[in-house]
Amino acid sequence: MAKERDLVFDALKIFAIFLVLWGHCIAHLTSTEATTDPTFLFIYSFHMPLFMAMVGYFSGSALKLTFRELVLSKGRQLIVPSVVIGSAYLIEGLVFNEVAKGAATFIDMPWFLKCTFLCFILYYACSHIFRSQTLAVIIGLLISLMLGRFNFMWMYPCFIFGVILRRNFSWIKSNAGILALFSGIIFVTMLSFWGADFWIKRDKGAILSSLPDMTLFYDWFYHYAFKNVIGLAGTLFFITLFEYLSDKIKITNIGRTICGWGSQTLGIYLYQTVIIEILMARWIKFDSISPLIFDFIVTPLISIAVLLLCLWLISLTKKSRWLSLFLLGMPLKDKNDISKPTSSSR
Repeated sequence: MAKERDLVFDALKIFAIFLVLWGHCIAHLTSTEATTDPTFLFIYSFHMPLFMAMVGYFSGSALKLTFRELVLSKGRQLIVPSVVIGSAYLIEGLVFNEVAKGAATFIDMPWFLKCTFLCFILYYACSHIFRSQTLAVIIGLLISLMLGRFNFMWMYPCFIFGVILRRNFSWIKSNAGILALFSGIIFVTMLSFWGADFWIKRDKGAILSSLPDMTLFYDWFYHYAFKNVIGLAGTLFFITLFEYLSDKIKITNIGRTICGWGSQTLGIYLYQTVIIEILMARWIKFDSISPLIFDFIVTPLISIAVLLLCLWLISLTKKSRWLSLFLLGMPLKDKNDISKPTSSSR
């Protein structure tokens, strides 16, 4: 795997999307509250920050577009499939007489794609309005605090972290081992203080109305800062660990194939929304299985099966240029090009 920059990040992507599948299986396939599950808490401490940091890492080309081109490109890639796949929640609501719930979930889900779109818009706007990169980052972070929906206030710092990683990656690569060690120590230490309390929603209105009493503000700021720092520590740990190991491990053909699946994470994320979060969540529960077997045998095996199913569905989808557009956010190709092999875009 040495010196194969893209392959390292593909490996990180397939690792991260597997954690998404695993975490969603734990959350949706039992009636037990997921935030009481240590495995779930571990996964959710860093896996989405890792994903968003990688989005930020590869966001540089977005700044070369006009604003209109950015909105159209990212709207097609992120919002169109988000609306189409998210419509499954509306259908579920209609079928099971839960219209209000279905409509509310449709607005919020898939949240990561909508959050990513907003991250690109804010990052682009700040980068073009402010000449100073430092000022652009600070203003963007302050603005992100105003929007709690789609986990934006937590994800935007991760997006910016990815941008910073890209700008300093030569140094990070040269010091990957020591960075993995120190970030790993910080991450593991913070995990001992990580728990269900970080999922409690804190009302901004109540915080503002309680001022100048700073009690609620300090509580909010602690949880906001801790949630971001543990996510970024975990993100830096796994990125530098994979980078460090890439010079130590020789990749096999099977490993190369599996890493290549990382280029399909958008489609996997979209299809698992329907498979795990809607269909399986409604019809399958493993409440009678012991937590250890559920966490480390049942849900990992289901996650692998769903991963393979998603990859198969993606391959079928790509045979149609219209399905590729609406379900995967891919550019609309000419009919003559649809059968030609194409290289995966990052």
